[in-house]
Amino acid sequence: LAWRDDRVMDEIHWYGWFIDYWMEGGLLRDIFTHRITTPEHWALLMMPTVYSKSEVAYDKIIGDATVTPSYDPNCANKVTNGCEPIQIISAEKLVE
Repeated sequence: LAWRDDRVMDEIHWYGWFIDYWMEGGLLRDIFTHRITTPEHWALLMMPTVYSKSEVAYDKIIGDATVTPSYDPNCANKVTNGCEPIQIISAEKLVE
């Protein structure tokens, strides 16, 4: 899993982004910049073992284009009640 070792900090950043994804109802954002992105760019980002970070860079794929916010279609089609948190927990309370 060389890609994992090369991208460990990106993976950590990805976990923070994933929380934002659910808190925003599945809004498509670039994982590395958190800027709103397109479904086409999103599809590339969802394949971290296929494309390198530089190949899916926001500026390379989107550039200065105006992006209309869109949401993950899985939220509407596959997730009951959409991609919304149903409960929020406090990590600090879990330790106690």
